[in-house]
Amino acid sequence: MIPNSPEALWARGEIEEANGQADSAIGDLRRALQLRPSWKFASDALQRLGAAADDVEDKPMPSLDIAKWNVVLHGKDYFAKSSDYPQVRVPLEMMGEGVPKLLAWDIQNSPYAGYGILRFSGGSIRGKNGPEDTELAAIIDISGGKVLAIEPHRQGARVAQWTWDGDRLQIASVDGVTDEYQLHPVNVAVVGNRDQAYSADRSDRQQRRYKPKSFFEFLFGN
Repeated sequence: MIPNSPEALWARGEIEEANGQADSAIGDLRRALQLRPSWKFASDALQRLGAAADDVEDKPMPSLDIAKWNVVLHGKDYFAKSSDYPQVRVPLEMMGEGVPKLLAWDIQNSPYAGYGILRFSGGSIRGKNGPEDTELAAIIDISGGKVLAIEPHRQGARVAQWTWDGDRLQIASVDGVTDEYQLHPVNVAVVGNRDQAYSADRSDRQQRRYKPKSFFEFLFGN
Protein backbone atom coordinates (compact mmCIF):
# COMPACT_ATOMS: atom_id res chain seq x y z
CA MET A 1 0.00 0.00 0.00
CA ILE A 2 1.01 3.61 -0.60
CA PRO A 3 1.14 5.28 2.87
CA ASN A 4 -0.17 8.63 1.63
CA SER A 5 -2.87 7.24 -0.64
CA PRO A 6 -6.36 8.24 0.63
CA GLU A 7 -7.81 5.12 -0.98
CA ALA A 8 -5.34 2.88 0.86
CA LEU A 9 -5.90 4.67 4.16
CA TRP A 10 -9.67 4.40 3.78
CA ALA A 11 -9.47 0.68 2.94
CA ARG A 12 -7.22 0.05 5.93
CA GLY A 13 -9.61 2.03 8.14
CA GLU A 14 -12.54 -0.10 6.97
CA ILE A 15 -10.63 -3.29 7.79
CA GLU A 16 -9.66 -1.94 11.20
CA GLU A 17 -13.27 -1.02 11.92
CA ALA A 18 -14.42 -4.51 10.92
CA ASN A 19 -11.85 -5.95 13.34
CA GLY A 20 -13.04 -3.76 16.22
CA GLN A 21 -9.97 -1.46 16.12
CA ALA A 22 -11.94 1.79 16.30
CA ASP A 23 -9.10 4.10 17.36
CA SER A 24 -6.79 2.93 14.57
CA ALA A 25 -9.62 3.15 12.05
CA ILE A 26 -10.43 6.73 13.08
CA GLY A 27 -6.79 7.78 12.71
CA ASP A 28 -6.48 6.35 9.19
CA LEU A 29 -9.82 7.75 8.06
CA ARG A 30 -8.93 11.22 9.34
CA ARG A 31 -5.62 11.05 7.44
CA ALA A 32 -7.52 10.04 4.29
CA LEU A 33 -9.75 13.11 4.65
CA GLN A 34 -6.74 15.36 5.14
CA LEU A 35 -5.40 14.14 1.80
CA ARG A 36 -8.79 14.24 0.07
CA PRO A 37 -11.37 16.34 1.97
CA SER A 38 -14.20 15.32 -0.36
CA TRP A 39 -13.63 11.55 0.11
CA LYS A 40 -17.20 10.57 1.04
CA PHE A 41 -16.47 6.94 1.95
CA ALA A 42 -14.02 8.15 4.60
CA SER A 43 -16.39 10.79 6.03
CA ASP A 44 -19.27 8.28 6.10
CA ALA A 45 -17.08 5.76 7.94
CA LEU A 46 -16.11 8.37 10.54
CA GLN A 47 -19.76 9.28 11.04
CA ARG A 48 -20.59 5.61 11.51
CA LEU A 49 -17.87 5.39 14.17
CA GLY A 50 -19.28 8.47 15.90
CA ALA A 51 -16.05 10.39 15.32
CA ALA A 52 -15.42 13.87 13.96
CA ALA A 53 -13.05 14.53 11.08
CA ASP A 54 -10.60 16.29 13.40
CA ASP A 55 -8.31 15.05 16.15
CA VAL A 56 -9.76 17.07 19.02
CA GLU A 57 -9.29 15.17 22.28
CA ASP A 58 -12.21 13.83 24.27
CA LYS A 59 -13.00 15.69 27.48
CA PRO A 60 -14.43 13.41 30.22
CA MET A 61 -17.76 14.49 31.71
CA PRO A 62 -18.02 12.31 34.85
CA SER A 63 -21.16 14.02 36.17
CA LEU A 64 -23.05 12.54 33.20
CA ASP A 65 -21.78 8.97 33.62
CA ILE A 66 -23.42 5.76 34.85
CA ALA A 67 -21.84 2.42 35.74
CA LYS A 68 -20.06 0.89 32.73
CA TRP A 69 -20.63 3.94 30.48
CA ASN A 70 -18.80 7.28 30.36
CA VAL A 71 -19.68 10.54 28.61
CA VAL A 72 -17.06 12.60 26.79
CA LEU A 73 -17.29 16.00 25.12
CA HIS A 74 -15.62 16.08 21.71
CA GLY A 75 -15.58 19.67 20.48
CA LYS A 76 -19.25 20.60 20.84
CA ASP A 77 -20.58 17.03 20.60
CA TYR A 78 -21.25 14.49 23.35
CA PHE A 79 -20.54 10.78 23.04
CA ALA A 80 -20.92 7.76 25.31
CA LYS A 81 -18.33 5.00 25.41
CA SER A 82 -17.59 1.94 27.52
CA SER A 83 -14.46 -0.05 28.22
CA ASP A 84 -16.67 -3.15 27.97
CA TYR A 85 -17.47 -2.30 24.34
CA PRO A 86 -14.43 -0.37 23.03
CA GLN A 87 -15.58 -0.49 19.42
CA VAL A 88 -18.87 1.31 20.21
CA ARG A 89 -19.12 5.10 20.37
CA VAL A 90 -22.63 6.46 20.86
CA PRO A 91 -23.48 9.98 19.62
CA LEU A 92 -25.71 11.55 22.27
CA GLU A 93 -28.28 13.46 20.27
CA MET A 94 -30.47 16.02 22.00
CA MET A 95 -34.12 16.92 21.49
CA GLY A 96 -34.12 20.07 23.61
CA GLU A 97 -32.19 22.18 26.09
CA GLY A 98 -29.86 20.51 28.56
CA VAL A 99 -27.06 17.97 28.62
CA PRO A 100 -27.21 14.23 27.80
CA LYS A 101 -27.11 12.65 31.27
CA LEU A 102 -26.94 8.86 30.99
CA LEU A 103 -29.87 7.14 32.73
CA ALA A 104 -29.70 3.37 32.28
CA TRP A 105 -28.00 0.51 30.45
CA ASP A 106 -30.10 -2.63 29.93
CA ILE A 107 -28.98 -5.78 28.15
CA GLN A 108 -31.99 -7.61 26.77
CA ASN A 109 -33.06 -11.07 27.89
CA SER A 110 -32.60 -14.15 25.71
CA PRO A 111 -33.08 -14.55 22.79
CA TYR A 112 -32.14 -10.87 22.31
CA ALA A 113 -29.13 -10.84 24.64
CA GLY A 114 -26.97 -9.57 21.78
CA TYR A 115 -28.65 -6.17 22.10
CA GLY A 116 -28.52 -3.49 24.77
CA ILE A 117 -30.45 -0.24 25.30
CA LEU A 118 -28.62 2.86 26.55
CA ARG A 119 -31.06 5.54 27.74
CA PHE A 120 -30.11 9.16 28.26
CA SER A 121 -31.70 12.55 28.83
CA GLY A 122 -32.70 14.33 25.63
CA GLY A 123 -33.27 17.72 27.27
CA SER A 124 -36.39 19.75 27.90
CA ILE A 125 -38.77 20.86 25.15
CA ARG A 126 -41.95 22.93 25.12
CA GLY A 127 -45.12 20.86 25.29
CA LYS A 128 -48.80 21.77 25.23
CA ASN A 129 -48.88 22.25 28.98
CA GLY A 130 -45.38 23.60 29.51
CA PRO A 131 -41.84 22.19 29.51
CA GLU A 132 -41.50 18.42 29.13
CA ASP A 133 -38.44 16.30 29.86
CA THR A 134 -37.37 13.89 27.14
CA GLU A 135 -35.37 10.68 26.94
CA LEU A 136 -33.67 8.99 24.01
CA ALA A 137 -32.59 5.37 23.67
CA ALA A 138 -29.61 4.09 21.71
CA ILE A 139 -30.03 0.52 20.46
CA ILE A 140 -26.63 -1.17 20.68
CA ASP A 141 -25.87 -4.23 18.57
CA ILE A 142 -23.40 -5.75 21.06
CA SER A 143 -22.34 -8.68 18.90
CA GLY A 144 -21.96 -6.42 15.86
CA GLY A 145 -20.17 -3.69 17.82
CA LYS A 146 -22.27 -0.81 16.52
CA VAL A 147 -25.16 1.56 17.19
CA LEU A 148 -28.23 0.28 15.38
CA ALA A 149 -30.33 3.42 15.94
CA ILE A 150 -31.21 6.22 18.35
CA GLU A 151 -34.92 6.56 19.14
CA PRO A 152 -37.04 9.10 21.06
CA HIS A 153 -38.18 7.05 24.07
CA ARG A 154 -40.07 9.44 26.34
CA GLN A 155 -41.59 12.91 26.22
CA GLY A 156 -43.36 14.04 29.38
CA ALA A 157 -45.75 11.23 30.33
CA ARG A 158 -45.66 9.58 26.89
CA VAL A 159 -43.42 6.54 26.48
CA ALA A 160 -42.51 4.67 23.29
CA GLN A 161 -43.86 1.16 22.76
CA TRP A 162 -41.17 -1.46 22.00
CA THR A 163 -42.11 -4.80 20.41
CA TRP A 164 -39.45 -7.51 20.03
CA ASP A 165 -40.91 -10.05 17.63
CA GLY A 166 -38.87 -12.78 16.00
CA ASP A 167 -36.15 -11.16 13.91
CA ARG A 168 -37.69 -7.67 14.06
CA LEU A 169 -37.85 -4.80 16.53
CA GLN A 170 -40.75 -2.39 16.10
CA ILE A 171 -40.83 0.93 17.98
CA ALA A 172 -43.86 3.22 18.09
CA SER A 173 -42.04 6.33 19.27
CA VAL A 174 -43.39 9.36 21.10
CA ASP A 175 -43.20 11.56 17.99
CA GLY A 176 -45.80 9.50 16.11
CA VAL A 177 -43.43 7.53 13.86
CA THR A 178 -43.24 3.74 13.93
CA ASP A 179 -39.85 2.32 12.99
CA GLU A 180 -38.88 -1.27 12.32
CA TYR A 181 -35.40 -2.76 12.48
CA GLN A 182 -34.02 -6.05 11.25
CA LEU A 183 -32.34 -8.08 13.99
CA HIS A 184 -29.89 -10.95 13.94
CA PRO A 185 -31.67 -14.31 13.53
CA VAL A 186 -32.99 -15.60 16.85
CA ASN A 187 -34.13 -19.02 17.97
CA VAL A 188 -37.84 -18.28 18.20
CA ALA A 189 -40.74 -19.38 16.05
CA VAL A 190 -41.73 -16.90 13.37
CA VAL A 191 -45.20 -17.40 11.90
CA GLY A 192 -45.52 -17.00 8.13
CA ASN A 193 -43.04 -15.74 5.55
CA ARG A 194 -41.61 -12.30 6.13
CA ASP A 195 -40.00 -10.10 3.56
CA GLN A 196 -36.50 -9.06 4.70
CA ALA A 197 -36.85 -5.46 3.54
CA TYR A 198 -37.82 -2.72 5.98
CA SER A 199 -41.37 -1.50 5.73
CA ALA A 200 -41.15 1.44 8.13
CA ASP A 201 -42.00 4.99 7.15
CA ARG A 202 -38.86 6.82 5.93
CA SER A 203 -39.32 10.31 7.27
CA ASP A 204 -36.42 12.77 7.48
CA ARG A 205 -36.21 12.25 11.24
CA GLN A 206 -36.08 8.49 10.81
CA GLN A 207 -33.33 8.75 8.22
CA ARG A 208 -31.14 10.54 10.78
CA ARG A 209 -31.48 7.57 13.11
CA TYR A 210 -29.91 5.08 10.76
CA LYS A 211 -26.14 4.80 10.68
CA PRO A 212 -24.75 4.85 7.14
CA LYS A 213 -23.55 1.46 5.97
CA SER A 214 -19.89 0.79 5.37
CA PHE A 215 -18.49 -0.14 1.99
CA PHE A 216 -18.17 -3.75 3.18
CA GLU A 217 -21.77 -3.81 4.38
CA PHE A 218 -22.91 -2.71 0.94
CA LEU A 219 -20.74 -5.43 -0.64
CA PHE A 220 -21.75 -8.30 1.61
CA GLY A 221 -25.21 -7.18 2.72
CA ASN A 222 -24.53 -7.22 6.49
